[in-house]
Amino acid sequence: MTEYVLETKDLTKNYSKKAVVDSVNIKIHKGDIYGFIGKNGAGKTTTIKMISGLASPTSGKMELFGSTDFADGRKKIGTIIENPAIYPYMSARQNVEVQRIMQGIGDKSITDQILDIVGLSGVGNKKAKKFSLGMKQRLAIAIALVGSPQFLILDEPINGLDPIGIKDIRNLILKLSKEAGITVLISSHILGELMKIANCYGIIKDGKLVKQMTAEELREIVKPQVEFVVNDPEKAQTIFREIFGISNMEVQGNWIRINEAAEKFDEIKKCLEENDVVITSTKKINDDYEEYLIKLMEEGEE
Repeated sequence: MTEYVLETKDLTKNYSKKAVVDSVNIKIHKGDIYGFIGKNGAGKTTTIKMISGLASPTSGKMELFGSTDFADGRKKIGTIIENPAIYPYMSARQNVEVQRIMQGIGDKSITDQILDIVGLSGVGNKKAKKFSLGMKQRLAIAIALVGSPQFLILDEPINGLDPIGIKDIRNLILKLSKEAGITVLISSHILGELMKIANCYGIIKDGKLVKQMTAEELREIVKPQVEFVVNDPEKAQTIFREIFGISNMEVQGNWIRINEAAEKFDEIKKCLEENDVVITSTKKINDDYEEYLIKLMEEGEE
């Protein structure tokens, strides 16, 4: 039986009779890093607020951890929505301690453990207001981790960060997923970064979920291809088949298109040259996953 951390069925939210979120069906498996993608105003944050209990659905159904007992399910969720909720005049330790006390957790050792996980164990008594934006985001994640959540919801956590800050958050999310087994829903406009960590995607446009797919399905849809023009197409085909196990090819005269193994482009090119196959020209095509996702965001699915 498939284990979903989150499943929504026709989840809808109306404001002034307008559907801001319209019949959205999301399925997030345990262990997923789910990339939630959409333009500003597409309905991402409203959807996240309904999942987190900060907004009530107008209609539709939702299950958390296979149950409609939201009081219990939301105890297993950590969230960061919009601006990080931190106390600016407190240190990182004090911020985490306040959250620990508010949740009634008696084990004081979790504060040090969490600060170590997010890389803030060495900041001492420095006030949070003096933190960089990246440090503030890591502190917000630290606060969300109090209570040992099984499901972490992050709304635009890398927005506005510099490259180092983005890398820090990316590595932290991967660490939480791999080492702690935490399921993550992350929304972001920075698709290139999102694609480095997400194993599945949901694309929302004008309140409607236009497509949901795994990273593997995305790679299948946007099939990378490579074209070669060579002096000896028969020899090249033999190399493709016998050395690289490539069988899916299109051939017209000296022109060959490989419909698989495009990720081995450099290796294939070197092998052809070492076997005295002269390459007149090469071209990579149809390998822009980000462009495909942007098209879905802007135009929806055909």
